[in-house]
This record gives sequence, structure tokens and C-alpha cells, in this order.
Amino acid sequence: MIKEFNRNDFVKNTKEDTSIKSKFLKNINHEPKKTRITFITPNVIGSSTQIRRAQPPLGIACLAAVLEEFNFKNLQIIDSSAEGYNQVRNVEKDFIEFGLNDEIVISRLKKFNPDIIGISALFSSQFVCAERLAKKIKNELPNSLIVFGGIHASKMYESLLIKNSFIDYIICGEADYSFAIFCNNFENKIDLKKTPSLAYRDEKNLEKINKNTELPGLDMNELPLPAWHLLNIKMYWDIGMPHNPFMKSKKFLTVMTQRGCPEKCYFCSSGDFFGNSGKFRSLNPEKAFEMIEHAVEKYGIKELQIEDDTFALNSKRVIEFCKKIKKFNLRITLPNNIRADAPKNKDRRLEMFKHMSEAGFDKIGVSAEHGDQEFLDRVIGKRLNLEEVVATIDLAHKSNIMIHTNFMMGFPFETKENRDKTINFAKSLKADSFSVSLVTPLPGTKLYNICKKHNLFMPDFNISRLVYDRVSIIPHDISADDLLKLVSILNKELNTQAIKNNPKLENYYSLIDGKNIKDRKYSREIKKMALQKDAHGSVVPK
Repeated sequence: MIKEFNRNDFVKNTKEDTSIKSKFLKNINHEPKKTRITFITPNVIGSSTQIRRAQPPLGIACLAAVLEEFNFKNLQIIDSSAEGYNQVRNVEKDFIEFGLNDEIVISRLKKFNPDIIGISALFSSQFVCAERLAKKIKNELPNSLIVFGGIHASKMYESLLIKNSFIDYIICGEADYSFAIFCNNFENKIDLKKTPSLAYRDEKNLEKINKNTELPGLDMNELPLPAWHLLNIKMYWDIGMPHNPFMKSKKFLTVMTQRGCPEKCYFCSSGDFFGNSGKFRSLNPEKAFEMIEHAVEKYGIKELQIEDDTFALNSKRVIEFCKKIKKFNLRITLPNNIRADAPKNKDRRLEMFKHMSEAGFDKIGVSAEHGDQEFLDRVIGKRLNLEEVVATIDLAHKSNIMIHTNFMMGFPFETKENRDKTINFAKSLKADSFSVSLVTPLPGTKLYNICKKHNLFMPDFNISRLVYDRVSIIPHDISADDLLKLVSILNKELNTQAIKNNPKLENYYSLIDGKNIKDRKYSREIKKMALQKDAHGSVVPK
């Protein structure tokens, strides 16, 4: 039986009497700091059929902004995967690595001579690159502390610290404040092990791992604006491959106006990553407007990608937000989609969509995940009535917004009957594009634990090769090859159907900054994706 909870507990912006910031950062003064800090985004390993993404590392920009607020000025960011975007190497059959050569990164580190090196790997597929680089760094700069963070490190901290002596510490969960405390402790020679959210080896027993209590979910409205100025924003524009590669203008920025997710889908790690409390938190419309206004005025952006996991839960907030930002005439995308049933009142949902359309949203995604209602409820744990998907497509179309829908196949113990229900339901929808991806067991999720418990990983399963176009879980009643073929065929059939229903989609992604895609530097990759008509769930890992 699925545990019930009140979504209002998550949607409301509750605030403690004492803010997390004032409570935990009160001892950090604003005097100039000497500590030198480098942030690194490592290289990426992915399938050769995957579109290589590159966007400003928002998480690092947020951490750096908090440090700057307390006068840590000696900061360096090395985004290896973006800076070495064109340096592509075959690592094994069907897999590539892209990013800077490790020796180039180490050379830059030696020039900067950091005291602390923070390495953030969002995806498990990045982590083998992060580990390899960290080992080399420790050999070359033994006095620099190496601190890991990100979802993978947070979920796998114990095993990572046991097997990798070159990793000194891991900051678990939301690190904006905990990393600032860590750096301040270093600056003032305070015991580093007193840092909240810190995982570390026991000095007497190196195989014993300690982890401090994580900070509660922070109030996003207390955060400074992301430190975009520490990044070469134009570099990302020149690459032109953000989370959602189907852009209308290369001049984009990525923002997050909410953190957390109230849902407990068993394949997703987002719900409990952002803060120990698991609270769903939002920027108020005024703060969100300030951030976007800064992005427009400072960088002249034309396109905004909002990375919220669940952007549209609070319709009142969304409407206020849309009213404020529509004057900027931005195109706005939501790479991570919205819930199909939010808000519950359909008239209110229609009103929200109309305001979103006026503000610049021309296409949004909804994640159905599965077409078998019982399987969705009982197994996956996503509290969604599939009838709401049908309703949302209709309401969005009435508001001149196109809809992309996501499905997944290859769940443990999924039968042909389950799959057929997904296929039939997907084909019944009037969506404008589709993606059907293979289920991927991400570390730290309930799905991962189920697969581990029941020995359901494929024989060639490799945690560093987790991509959405590979079979990672042993199928129940179908071969891995046949499942892969089924997903490929279904993507093609669904998107062909969508184009027949709406011929305008043929040219929807043809122009970037008023130019045909053939004029773009990476037109080959754009064309490869365009053939799938936005079926990016199968080739772009989330």
C-alpha cells in the first residue's frame, strides 16, 4: 500500500522562526578570506548515440555565490566537459568520453594552487572520470583537500570513501551552506569534522565511515544570485547543447526556481536529495523575477531553461511568476516536465497554461511513465491518474502550448500485458512528441535497491555506464535485444503519429536564431536528434 501524505505540506513555503542560514552561517564573518578553492565538473562518459550536453553548472554557481557572499574571492571553476566539449574519445564499444585531458586540468590547478578542490559529479556516468582525475590530482597536489559532492557521491558516500583514499571528504545532499561552513572551518583552523552533512573516514579505523547530520532544507530566497560571472557563458552558447537541445536561441541560461519533489517515485533520486527535510521549496515570484531580470540585463539571454523537478505544483505562484517575466519576451522550456494533475482543478490548470503561454512557454512535458494504471500506482509509486494526462494535453493545446510525453519500459517484473497497456495508452494520446526510454536503476533509489536485492542487474551492468538507451535491468519476459528494439520502434511510431497529427512540427526545430540548422556548428548532432522529433528521453540522460 502506498503511503499517503498531504501535498500541501510540500507546496506551502513554511519558514522556521530562525532561518537555516542565520542559524548555521552566523559564525562566518565577511572579512577577506585567503583560502583558495577550485570547483571541477569532470568529463562525461556516455553512449555514442547520446547527444553531448553542456550547460553552465548551476549547482557550482550557487555554491560559489554563497562563498563570495562571505568574501571568499579566490575561486576557480573548471568545467572540464564543456571546455573540452570537442575532445571526444572512444572508451569502449558504443561509449565515448568527452572533456579536457586530465593533465590539462592538473596544469591549471598547479597554477592556481588551491587549498580545497570540490568535484561535483551529478551523474553516475560521470563518476569514473571524477575518480580517475581525483587520484591524479592527489598525486600531483597532495596538500590540496579533495571534496566530492553531487547525487552519486551523496548516495554512495560510504563505499566511495572506503575504496578511494584520495577522496578526503564528501558533502552529502544540498551543499550551498555546508560547503561554505567547511571552507570557513578550514580558513579558521576549526575541526573540519564539525561540518554538517560531512562524510569522512574514522582516523583509527579507515574502513569506518562517519556522516554528520545533514542540514535541513534551506530557504531558497536567502540564497544570493548564482555566480554566473565566474563562468564563460558565451562558451555554452557556442556549443549550443543544453539539457533541452531544441532551442530557438543560443543565448540561454539555466535556472532553478524550486528544489525538491513531494513525490516518491521509486526510480528517482531527486525527492530526498535536496535537504534532509525533503521539503519542497520555492523562490517567491519576486526573487525569481530578480534572478531572471539579472540574467536578461547582464547577459542578454533570449531563452530560459527552468530545471525545477516539478515547476507547476503551485498554480498561484506560477501565474504570478508568468505575469512578472512576460515583459522579457523569452522563450522558456522545462526540461524536467510538470505533473499532469497539477493543479487538480482543471479550470485553474487552463488558466495557468494560458499565463504560461503568454510568458513564453511554447512546449512543456508531462511524465506519464507508464500506461498501466495499477502498475503505476502499486509498483512505481507515482500518484497519478492517467486520465489527467489526457486532460492536460487538451488544456495545453487550448492554450497554444505543445506537449511532450515521457514513458519508460523495462521495469523489474514488467510483463507483456503491462507493456501493451503502455503502448496502447501512448498511441491514444494527442501529444506533439514522445519519448520512451529504458528504465535505469540510479544509485540511492528504491529501484536500485530492489534490483540489487533480487539480482536483477544485467550481467554487463556497470554503474559508470548508466544511460537511458541501454538495458540495465534483466527483462522479465522478453530478451534485452527485443526490448531495445521495441523501445526504438515505439519512439519512431509515436513521433511519426505526432507529426501526422500536427504537420507544423516538421519545421518546429528548424530555426535557431533565425538560421537553418545546417548553418549551426553542430548541425549533424541537431539533425540526428531532430529525426527523432524530440524523443530525447531515449538519448539524453536525466
